[in-house]
Amino acid sequence: MQDEKAWRIAISQFNALRSNIPSSVSEDVVSEYHNILETLQSASGEDLSSFRVPQDQIEPRVASFRMGSRRGPGGSTYTRQKYCDTDFFTRKVTALSSYLSTLENSSQTTGDKVVDYWKLTNIQLEELATKYNIGGYAYQNGGIDRTVIIRELLRRDRALELTRPSIADHSIHVGGNMTGSVIQHGTNRSHATVNFNAGEVHETVEQIKAALDDLPLSTEARAELESDIQTIEPQLSSSRPKLAIVSECLRSMRTILEELTAHTGAVLLVHELGKHIANLAH
Repeated sequence: MQDEKAWRIAISQFNALRSNIPSSVSEDVVSEYHNILETLQSASGEDLSSFRVPQDQIEPRVASFRMGSRRGPGGSTYTRQKYCDTDFFTRKVTALSSYLSTLENSSQTTGDKVVDYWKLTNIQLEELATKYNIGGYAYQNGGIDRTVIIRELLRRDRALELTRPSIADHSIHVGGNMTGSVIQHGTNRSHATVNFNAGEVHETVEQIKAALDDLPLSTEARAELESDIQTIEPQLSSSRPKLAIVSECLRSMRTILEELTAHTGAVLLVHELGKHIANLAH
């Protein structure tokens, strides 16, 4: 990237334009789009000329039409202002959005470096939300709630961090259900007992899903609970579940449901979640 600051500013302007394309795209709107495009091109060093709106797509519109008669021929009058077809303009904007997403993802640092999600653009955050099945972040006007996406990404990072070995690389593989198995881990004489029954945990998760509509949850709390369910289900169906992720999701679900102390069903679910968490801890 040749000019990071100019790039970020232009990206913000582009996102605002993309989320608020008017029903009638005048040449002033096209000019604004082209100015943003030129800034992005200059800041990145990329050739973005193919995303410009051709001049022959910007034309006056018919203002009035007169039918021909015996008194004289018919004719049309046109507006002084020129316009671009809205569908054509939208396709150009959408195509550029897709390309910018690819461009930014290709330059994004990967590996063990910590990502500051607040520095990512809306395009980058939407890409990550799609990649990791994060929902509930879109506004009706086309904008996004960055906080929702970042919260779920941080939760995912915390869960993954728990799966990383602190000293040596040891793995625990669970084939099907695993109950009361003793595992030697790290040293010759140390051992750990993991009481994990995927079937029982899955049954509790299904009970939570069935109770969602009856639980007095806020919109945010329900979104978090559904996110936990989406995260834990692949682990429960895997032959090699990551127990740290399972434990993190169970704890998160319990925390949410503990707020519903007046709801009998929620109290029972909290009790079941507590048993599973205790089994994983021993």
